[in-house]
Amino acid sequence: MECTEEVSSSLEAMFLLEAFLPSVGDLSDLTRRKYLFEVRRFVEFLDLHGKDSPALIDTKTVDRYMAKLATSSLSRRSVQVAASALRRYVKFLVEMEVLDAFVEVDFTSKASSNKLPKVLSKSRLESVLDQDHFELATQEQKIAMARDLAMAELLYGAGLRVSELVGLDLVDLDRRTLVVTVLGKGSKVRRVPYSKKAEKALGNYLAGPRAELLAGKEPTEALFLGTHGKRIDQRQVRRSLVKLGLGGSAHALRHSYATHMLDAGADIRTVGELLGHVELSTTQIYTHVSKERLMAVYGSSHPRG
Repeated sequence: MECTEEVSSSLEAMFLLEAFLPSVGDLSDLTRRKYLFEVRRFVEFLDLHGKDSPALIDTKTVDRYMAKLATSSLSRRSVQVAASALRRYVKFLVEMEVLDAFVEVDFTSKASSNKLPKVLSKSRLESVLDQDHFELATQEQKIAMARDLAMAELLYGAGLRVSELVGLDLVDLDRRTLVVTVLGKGSKVRRVPYSKKAEKALGNYLAGPRAELLAGKEPTEALFLGTHGKRIDQRQVRRSLVKLGLGGSAHALRHSYATHMLDAGADIRTVGELLGHVELSTTQIYTHVSKERLMAVYGSSHPRG
């Protein structure tokens, strides 16, 4: 990801680049040059996205930029240097009073995001989701288990974020067409198909266990309910996944959904739309996962691997 052109003099003045360099005088000349290079690359990105003033820097734009860096060919160390430079730059803009101090931007998490996401194997998912969880369970446990399996199947069967799952209402499910309507990031609505296995698990949950969870409680349109008959929260979802044997990360199911779809030949743009991604670069990390798994299989299988 190269800096393709020099920042124009008007942009350089607008973003105070000439004043920024003296503000990092405690660093070596080499590091200062690297920092200036990274800030110029960031300013180019801002300009391409219609942000022609430092006052327009916001969390969403920073997240998008760091995701782009993380999924580029840059090394992890290079991404960390970029993150360090941009932290210093934002601090400088706040001190110069051209950026509000309350604007929260996070470079750290995105800087380490070229660590490949955790993906559950198909065999592990099948062994957990297809086993008989009800054989030795009490009636109370069976009610919770039916809900937990429905949540896990829907997270994996539709690639949902946990925040999207807990926000679902009954009306969001179209069980005739196996499509769920989701309110995603930025209040964007998308319609996502879900799997037949998810529909079967949802049918089991809606056939009785949901009503049991709601018995004697205030009516609600929430699809998934906690033990008190109210909309389930993200912490309860994570606990439920641990009980099932899937670990505590609902996002691992979303990662697995995307990676398994790509492994099976799905188009990356289609997968990105299903996931609700705005930028293709956000989806591209899953192609890295597939390549990583491919190389692992090669290394363990080829006689001269």
